[in-house]
Amino acid sequence: MLARIILERRYRARPSYTMRDPSRGLTFKGFDAAVTIGDVSFRRLGLPYVDLGKEWLDFTGLPLVYAVWAYRKGHPRAREMAALLRAAKERGMARLDGIAREEAARRGLPARFCRKYLTEHITFDLGPRERAGLRLYDRYRRELD
Repeated sequence: MLARIILERRYRARPSYTMRDPSRGLTFKGFDAAVTIGDVSFRRLGLPYVDLGKEWLDFTGLPLVYAVWAYRKGHPRAREMAALLRAAKERGMARLDGIAREEAARRGLPARFCRKYLTEHITFDLGPRERAGLRLYDRYRRELD
């Protein structure tokens, strides 16, 4: 959906879309472009690429929220869940260097790259700008659906 929003709203392009099973591997046969996520997105495949998060920021001036930890409002254990999520964040933040080293080794990436990614490319709090970005994304998504 993010690719669609960027292509259609920012660039006024109207491509056709095909969903593909990622377990079949990365291939561009029969396609002009692909959206990748996960580890493959960190690797330069010798192909031109666009960072959709940067495109979103350049287009809207707002950060893109890729994921959130959330629970239903009014849940009977909401306070407990909030405390657990905060504690998990604090444990992770205290171990950032170790996590970066572990993930670098596991993924075959430089540790410095992983550390920079975790400290400069990810925001661990949902502030007013992130909330505004979520609302705008949702508006654009609904308009395209």
